[in-house]
Amino acid sequence: MIASQRRPVSRRLARIALAARAHGSGRGPCAAEPEAIEASLERIERESRRLDALVGEVLTLARLDSGVDDEAPQPTDLAALLATVVDDARFEGETTGVAVSCVAPETLPMRARADDLLRVFDNVVRNALRFAPAGSTVDIALKVSADGNAPL
Repeated sequence: MIASQRRPVSRRLARIALAARAHGSGRGPCAAEPEAIEASLERIERESRRLDALVGEVLTLARLDSGVDDEAPQPTDLAALLATVVDDARFEGETTGVAVSCVAPETLPMRARADDLLRVFDNVVRNALRFAPAGSTVDIALKVSADGNAPL
């Protein structure tokens, strides 16, 4: 259940940031009390980021604490997992003026633990967005090794 809530929290963060930008431009219904509303939106964004980090930590601790790692690799499409993260990253990048490009095969089937890979992709891409300067592009590439046996 917690895992299913992490991605919606990330999307809410992006929407809050977009609302803050719209407010900062003087557009929308919140223009009447700009300082108070801006401070509230910034606080909501900060607290939402903390909540997102906490959910991730709880997931990791719960799995480690259980001592049971019975999730076997399942057939999954690595390219589809990455596409999900890229779609969210493009939405989030709009809030900071960072573009996201992705070059990947249409499909890349493999056996893996999809939830773990999704978290890894999400963490790496979100960190790239966090540290990318406005007006830049985060380039993502998923390739197959020359022998065709491993994703790069």
